[in-house]
Amino acid sequence: LNDLSKKIDKEDLANRLENIAKQNKNKKRSLEQMLELTKRYYVRQKTKQLNEKLLQLSDRQNELAKQNYLDNTSGKQNKINQEFDDLINEFGELKKKNNTLSSPLNIPDTTLEQESIKKDLQEAQKSLKKKEGLLENYKKDAENKNAQKAQTKASQKMRQTAQQMAQKMAGGGKQELQVDIEAIRKILDNLLIFSFKSLNLSLVALCSLLI
Repeated sequence: LNDLSKKIDKEDLANRLENIAKQNKNKKRSLEQMLELTKRYYVRQKTKQLNEKLLQLSDRQNELAKQNYLDNTSGKQNKINQEFDDLINEFGELKKKNNTLSSPLNIPDTTLEQESIKKDLQEAQKSLKKKEGLLENYKKDAENKNAQKAQTKASQKMRQTAQQMAQKMAGGGKQELQVDIEAIRKILDNLLIFSFKSLNLSLVALCSLLI
């Protein structure tokens, strides 16, 4: 045991263990950066997905606005209204996740647009319900036209909002995405290097104990 202890260079071993600790610290930092970039990618893709949903909802609202007073029903309109409310909630949750990033993405604030669209949707629903309580066909047709005006306005505003968001996100989005991709590649390379170095240092330290 005495012979073994003499062979061990305590100072050298301490330095090697310190290097292992530093490598592990760098690895932890790289993993945190990777998590941040992954969250940024999620926010960017989720924003794109919600924009596509809004465009699809705009098309459905536009199609319903073209229907006659028999097919343009409050039930169909109510479904669109509910889906729009769900989209607003999803946008809200997305903004919360974006704000947790150390460097949040520049997602446009569309609160005013959302309120305006919601107002048009409610007006359309109100006119359709009123129409369904009427007896005379000419009155039903007149009320349906009122609903169609509100529906068309809502559809146009949905499309405009989605397009504005897409344009603003695309402004620096492609460049930011490319930077993030390059950062991820560097982090992955560093993680591999850290892993190999940590393994080598551990083996060297172990061998020094056994010599």
